[in-house]
Amino acid sequence: MCGATATPTFGSTGALTLISLAWELAIFERAVEQGDPHPGFLMSDSPQKNLKPETGGTGTGEFVDAAIPRHVWEHIVNWSAGMGKSAKIVVVDNLPPDIADEHVVVRYSGQADQPPYGLIEDETG
Repeated sequence: MCGATATPTFGSTGALTLISLAWELAIFERAVEQGDPHPGFLMSDSPQKNLKPETGGTGTGEFVDAAIPRHVWEHIVNWSAGMGKSAKIVVVDNLPPDIADEHVVVRYSGQADQPPYGLIEDETG
């Protein structure tokens, strides 16, 4: 069929997470590195979502691998220490890998009897 293009499909939510994360990081990093108009601030929520098996469980699919989120975190940490020194990145993540330990500002327990419980302290009921 002349002029027809195939639309790619992604069967893995992990692939969608990676595509979204790569897009936001690429736009942000380029703006910072090139001095393009951008506030110099990026917030990313749950970058590991759908990228690794649940604790104690098993995952399926080529984008479910514990090494993938670690590489994402390594990239963020290394870029932030180099060309991205002037940028501010806030990452909200339930279980950041040890490479991020020195950059963690607060760890919430998620348990009401172990402060700090969470960002919204009165949401325990």
